[in-house]
Amino acid sequence: MSSPTAADITKVQNNLKNMQELNDYVHNYGQDKITNAYLLLSEHDKSDPGLKIVLSIMKGAFGKIGSSIAGPVGSIVGNFLAGLISSWYDKPPADIKGSFASYVNRFSKTCIAVDTQLAAYHANVVGNWEKSFTFEGSTTTLSELATIAFPDKTDPKFLDLAKAVLLGLDRNLWQQMLDTYKVITFWQDDPMHPLVIKGDKSTPPTKWVQSFYAKNPAYYCIWGWHEGSGCTDYSGWIIKEYSLGTEAQLYKDNSLNIDACKYLFKDSTPGVVINPDGLFTREEVFNSLNIKEETYKLNSGSGYLPNPSSRIPAIVDMATTPTLSKSYLRAHKEGKSLSKLIETEGREKVQQKIIAKAASDSVFAHNLSVRPYQTLEEFLGVKIPEVLDLKIVVEGGKTFGLVIPEPDYSKV
Repeated sequence: MSSPTAADITKVQNNLKNMQELNDYVHNYGQDKITNAYLLLSEHDKSDPGLKIVLSIMKGAFGKIGSSIAGPVGSIVGNFLAGLISSWYDKPPADIKGSFASYVNRFSKTCIAVDTQLAAYHANVVGNWEKSFTFEGSTTTLSELATIAFPDKTDPKFLDLAKAVLLGLDRNLWQQMLDTYKVITFWQDDPMHPLVIKGDKSTPPTKWVQSFYAKNPAYYCIWGWHEGSGCTDYSGWIIKEYSLGTEAQLYKDNSLNIDACKYLFKDSTPGVVINPDGLFTREEVFNSLNIKEETYKLNSGSGYLPNPSSRIPAIVDMATTPTLSKSYLRAHKEGKSLSKLIETEGREKVQQKIIAKAASDSVFAHNLSVRPYQTLEEFLGVKIPEVLDLKIVVEGGKTFGLVIPEPDYSKV
């Protein structure tokens, strides 16, 4: 084993010091990223995610160094820092072995542990000269730090690199948190009444989908051409919908809020950038992050239905029978309920307002047909009672809607 010269030791120590500066940058701003993610996802940072999860997001972030700086500097430093973190999966420092009160606390302690370890190498370069660090099959030794010059915090390249590492951390963090707290819901429509956008086979329905995303920012659509067979089966683009959020309910889709969507998504449809600083493309989020998926079946005109049971229950489950919520009763008292609106404006006026909007806005019409409670509440600015059986019928070649008076069941 060759012995390092004084110049070698100085180079290694300078690089270790600059890596500490990078780690400190990630430490300081990374805590803000964690707090921001919890805030946007409407969750609370009140538990320890665990050692391996935090090591994983930090390892992935430091691993980005190799692609952020060309040449040996990027590969050596990236392998060194990511390899150091990787070695802690089995043998973590004593300071991060226990449990912590929150994600931020666990992350902070891990960053401090990185600083402490780098300081130990700085104090004993000779004793750790041949110490090796392996990341994704590539191995680097401490001695290789004598062959490069990692930029210090006064170098513009340092800030570019630090931002790239922080972005990697943010992406890893959101991927992990979306998998933990959110689900992707596939809205399975009635096969007799799929969403079909009329048009030309050579022109995909991207404009309609972009308009749909503008009003439904947490959604993702796929489409395929359907060749009609005649009669009421017409040609057009069949569109399928997916949403990101928590488990959907009868009266609300529980999709991700608009601020979280603005932060998360780079684009609308592929190639149409809506936020260059977004973390992922829409396609990446729905296809590549391995977020849990569920399916909700849509009964034409009556909102959400869970996947049906394999048998018919012997009795009606009264626990699932809708009752008026406190939020509805409060809104009704304040004059902000559907019944109060109809009482004030008249049913015909309210109905015509809805029909006119649906006639002029196909995205609204579609949302109304599959998410009637949520869509009407947002459009009319009122609460709809949970006991109301709200049905929206979209009339067309395959549908004939008919409203009859409530029967008098005392007469047979």
